[in-house]
Amino acid sequence: DAKGQRQAPLPCGMLQLDDVPSKLLRKIACALPLPAVCSMSLTCRRMHKVCKSNKLWKALVEIHMPAKSAAARQVESGEFSWRSLFIQQWFLGGSLKEQELVLSLLPVTPPYEFDRTHILSRMLAYYRYRGDTSQVLQCSEQFKNMYLTYRAFVEAANCLLFQASAYNWSEDEMEDTPDIKERLYKTAVKYLGDGKHFEYAVELLREMRAMWQKLADANPKSRIAQNLDAKTQGAQALEEAYIEKAKTRGKLLDQYFFVDFSGHCDMFSKLVEDKKFIVRGSESERLLNFVAKLQTRFPDARIIHQHTAEREGQCIYVHACDPVKVSESFAKSHGLPYTETVVPPGMPLDSTSYYRTTGVNVFLYSRPFLRGQALSPQDKFSNLWICQSYLVTKERFPSISRWCEIVKVVDVEKSPLQNAKDSVAAKTVELLRVMQKAKERPDNTKPLSMVLSGIVDAAVSGGIKHYFNSFLTKEYILTHLDDKRQIEKLIVRTPRAQHNTHTHTHTHTHTHTHTHSTHCCGRRKLLLTASICTGE
Repeated sequence: DAKGQRQAPLPCGMLQLDDVPSKLLRKIACALPLPAVCSMSLTCRRMHKVCKSNKLWKALVEIHMPAKSAAARQVESGEFSWRSLFIQQWFLGGSLKEQELVLSLLPVTPPYEFDRTHILSRMLAYYRYRGDTSQVLQCSEQFKNMYLTYRAFVEAANCLLFQASAYNWSEDEMEDTPDIKERLYKTAVKYLGDGKHFEYAVELLREMRAMWQKLADANPKSRIAQNLDAKTQGAQALEEAYIEKAKTRGKLLDQYFFVDFSGHCDMFSKLVEDKKFIVRGSESERLLNFVAKLQTRFPDARIIHQHTAEREGQCIYVHACDPVKVSESFAKSHGLPYTETVVPPGMPLDSTSYYRTTGVNVFLYSRPFLRGQALSPQDKFSNLWICQSYLVTKERFPSISRWCEIVKVVDVEKSPLQNAKDSVAAKTVELLRVMQKAKERPDNTKPLSMVLSGIVDAAVSGGIKHYFNSFLTKEYILTHLDDKRQIEKLIVRTPRAQHNTHTHTHTHTHTHTHTHSTHCCGRRKLLLTASICTGE
């Protein structure tokens, strides 16, 4: 039983657990999944002893791991037990010495970042399982140095914050512990500034100021209390400087890519075979540059950019994607994680977009497809559907790694009318945001000019006149009476976008005439559509 005491004999000649030979129990354990073996060891002392025996783990190594003479020699020499060897193989995919050798031979160049990241991540997980703090810190330091070579400053900062989590602010345990943690925080703040994540740097500075004040109040005679004013003033000045930089930075230019491996690859086949990843690229990195790095690492693979393309042999599908934070209702209905967007007090208005695209593990990429026939040869939108793929990763970005495996994919089909309605709404929000910035900085009207050009002239991204021709016609409305409510919403939102466009083109005289004529034409069509919808 659970206390290790013998139970009374069972009726009908049934055997007790203690009567079952250990060899038979080991054979049963070998046939079980690994989590079941761990659960089996918790049932009683007898099973715990069986599950920790070297003979069982030797059999498990032979079943689950490829035969490795070097690993066997380590066990024979007494360096490892079979159980320790199995755990090391399970975490690392090989012996620790083999992984260290491969890591030393891999070039420290961007095409091999995935390989180095994967090995270091496995080593980090293994050391954390063993509780080896010194090796964990050394491994994270290797991570940091690699990212500094790639100029990935945000990931380097996260490595330092990971190291800082091993230390306390309190001076009770070690006298230099707060100094180490403070030094790691300050270096992380610098790296975040280099990576233009000014808001994250401000949060760390505020955290340091709060901890300094707390420690000074707890011990007025401490070193921190004696230097509190100088520390606080320096951190506050840096915080104000970063807030000003956040105001002038504009939109964060972090790039994300969806990478789907299919088929067998050469050297690291088990790492990428039939797996999907989200990769955080460098600042303003173009898709072609990212594809070139993949092609260098996997020269025999065929790069494809269309989701419907045939995949034979080694194929890598690559597509740009965007980090998103979906609404709570949408997340609940589609089984997606929900993350609330919270802007700390004192942050500029432009930082709202930063907090919407950081700390997320949901990414979106859309692809169009045709369904049915268009109403006319000139119509390009009435049968153009959109498939939106929501990709969920294990970790939130940015993190300690720029590569993260996708654990869930949710596809949502959007009808042409719904896509038109959402596009107009998104353009309206974008226009209002740019208009507010133009009021704050009248000398810089270039962003407003670009948005206005997109609304008036673009064929897809905000071309309102094309939505008129496709959806706000008598023929479309009479054949889609079930979509009356969505058509009404499109009617309401379209004049709002056009009104904003018409109102603010006085700062751009070269587009005023075109916009005014479009506005007038649109109003006439809206009156016609409204009368059809209301039956008048």
